[in-house]
Amino acid sequence: MDEVAYDLLQKARCKLIIVEPFYGTICMMMNYKESEHTKTMGVCIRDSGIVSCVYNPSFVKSMNAEQLYGIMKHECEHIIRMHPIRIADRMHDAFNVAADFAINGKKSDPRCAYKEDGQASIVPMEDGCFIPEDWPADENAETYYDMLPKCNICGSVMPWDNKTGKAKKCKHQENQGQGQGQGPNCGCPTQGNGNYKNGNAGGRLIDDHDIWKETNVSEGEAKQIVRQMVEQARNNSKGNIPGHLKEFIDKLAAPVVRWKEVIKRFVGQHAGGYRRTYSRRNRRHDVFGIKGISHHAVATLGIIVDTSGSIGADDLRQFFAEIESLGGKTKVWVLMWDAGFCGFHKRYRRGDWKKIPVVGRGGTAMELAQKYVIDSRIPADALIMLTDGITNWMKDPMPMPFFVCLTQDNEVPDYAEKIVMPSK
Repeated sequence: MDEVAYDLLQKARCKLIIVEPFYGTICMMMNYKESEHTKTMGVCIRDSGIVSCVYNPSFVKSMNAEQLYGIMKHECEHIIRMHPIRIADRMHDAFNVAADFAINGKKSDPRCAYKEDGQASIVPMEDGCFIPEDWPADENAETYYDMLPKCNICGSVMPWDNKTGKAKKCKHQENQGQGQGQGPNCGCPTQGNGNYKNGNAGGRLIDDHDIWKETNVSEGEAKQIVRQMVEQARNNSKGNIPGHLKEFIDKLAAPVVRWKEVIKRFVGQHAGGYRRTYSRRNRRHDVFGIKGISHHAVATLGIIVDTSGSIGADDLRQFFAEIESLGGKTKVWVLMWDAGFCGFHKRYRRGDWKKIPVVGRGGTAMELAQKYVIDSRIPADALIMLTDGITNWMKDPMPMPFFVCLTQDNEVPDYAEKIVMPSK
């Protein structure tokens, strides 16, 4: 390992922790790996739940402390905005520019920059991809992708003039009518390794977006991983987060059911995480205690997760997003079931979704799961079943409030409270 490069990264992360702790915390949670296979730096999300930052030591050493500060912020935003997942089947070169537009902002007001009071902003790269001054400043990468002009022959982003903020003609347009530039390798500046020359097509990329291809998780898994990182970063920064990121953060693995409101109607006030109480009787003065609120007496909720083959991977990710929203001050146990017992987790805590193996994937017999809860006498103030509803049900009612949360609108027994998940 190149100790000089790693030390520079450490200093940049420490500076971020002090100046902008939200970004600094995100940086501290990444796993750093040096590699000669990239010329710069890039990030990806792995199925182990780890966010990796791959960097070239020579590139790191070529940057000063302020530039490295800015590029670390840049990498954080790629993760928070989940660009490695959201590129989907879009043209790689075009989305590269659009993603950097969304992160870098306008050159007159750069986002990923180091700035001291009374001093000019220091950006990692003067000819990087900045939003044209007459474009809206707070759109997402998909919007900028649609706005970028593209060659009508090869489909690549057309050459871009940073000074004017307008597209220039590409070689196809210049050669039209001359029988040139009709093949797949048309010679447009945007083809090749994904970097742009001479400031064209929105400027040069600060980092290596090809590393995104090493991301090997689904969108649902990525949301859960990033959500945990953001929650910790928000706690470490006293709840302050960059305003332009709020929309993305609010959407990270957000539950689609307002469980607190639903359960409170059936279980009572203590499902919300507290109950009214009195302090203990004073030993010196025989008077009753002072009125107050206890946060210790909370509801115990049982969750049955349908792991049968009819439940898709995205549905399972959303199931655990719902469970995560319940795992605050509420005690939660989780029973995994398909046609039979697939696992029981007595005390679910936030983040446990990474530790729980999803087994089963066979037939469906949720009525047996209901019977198992009753016969095992597992305590629960309310029982929630997450399923698609393609199953049989117990004829006799459950001895506690019973909620069936469906991925699609199917029939449930009369004694159950039916909840159909809205479109995610």
